[in-house]
Amino acid sequence: MLLTGTRGDRGGRMGITGTPVNVGARLKAWAGVNGILVSEETRQAVEGIFQAEGLPPIIVKGRGQAITPYRILSEVPAATRFGVAQRRGLTPLVGRTAKLEQLQDRLAEAGRGRGQLVVVTGEAGYGKTRLVHEFRKRMVRGRFLVLEGRCQSHGSVTPLPSRR
Repeated sequence: MLLTGTRGDRGGRMGITGTPVNVGARLKAWAGVNGILVSEETRQAVEGIFQAEGLPPIIVKGRGQAITPYRILSEVPAATRFGVAQRRGLTPLVGRTAKLEQLQDRLAEAGRGRGQLVVVTGEAGYGKTRLVHEFRKRMVRGRFLVLEGRCQSHGSVTPLPSRR
C-alpha cells in the first residue's frame, strides 16, 4: 500500500510512503555502486523488458520475512510493451470489428489498383498497435508489400536549432 500527502514542513510538497517505497530504499542500499535490485513485484512488471537474476533471500529492515531480490542484468533488445504483451499472451480482441472491416475495405480497394493510405491515430492506450497487429494477421501473405512506420511523441516538441 502506498500513501501520499503533505507531511511536516515540506512547503506543501507531496510525499509518498508505504511498503513499496521502504522496500525500494532497502534494495537500493543492498544494490551497491551501479547495481539495480528490484523486488519480485517489480521484476514481474518489467519481465520481457529487462533481464534479471534472482539472488538469495535477504532480510530488510521493517519486513518480518525475507524477500528475494532480483539484480537487473540488461535491457532486452528492441523490447516494446506490445512485444512483451505478445510473449505473455494477448487477450481476445473485443469491439474492434468495425475498424478491422474498414481496414479490410481499404485493402480490397488497394488490391483493385486504387492506391490507399491509412493513418491510425488515437490517444495512448487506445489499441492502435493491437488493431494493426490483428489486421496484418488477416492479410493474404505475399500479395501486398507492407511498410510500417512509428513516431515517438517525446520528440514532437523539440525546438529547432537556432540559426545565427
